[in-house]
Amino acid sequence: MNALPVRTYAELYHKLVCLDNEHRMYPLDAGSFEIRLNHQYSISVYDNEREVYLEYNKNGKQMTHYHPEYQEAYDDLADVLADPHKALKELEMVTEIRRKNTVRWTAAAALISFVLLLIAGLFAGH
Repeated sequence: MNALPVRTYAELYHKLVCLDNEHRMYPLDAGSFEIRLNHQYSISVYDNEREVYLEYNKNGKQMTHYHPEYQEAYDDLADVLADPHKALKELEMVTEIRRKNTVRWTAAAALISFVLLLIAGLFAGH
């Protein structure tokens, strides 16, 4: 943990840059930067003046986001920079879980539609 708490976006950025040994951080503009985990996954960080907006992306599209305070963002992103491969595996796992859930919901919706059509056909025949 940090000795002094991170209280501003500038402190967050500068402290994280010091941890970025693999040069994964790229400034987007004066109030945002990105951490690239690989060619597909990245984390965009935007300053909201009292907190930051963290956006987890796959192929440039938002997967999820949250709004941590600066210190919490520092703690989380310092872990990402310390072990980007772990963070990448976690994002890939989330992607796979979402894919499986989408398949399940699609199959359930198709089954419900089929049952409703059967019921409608039975009532139409009488």
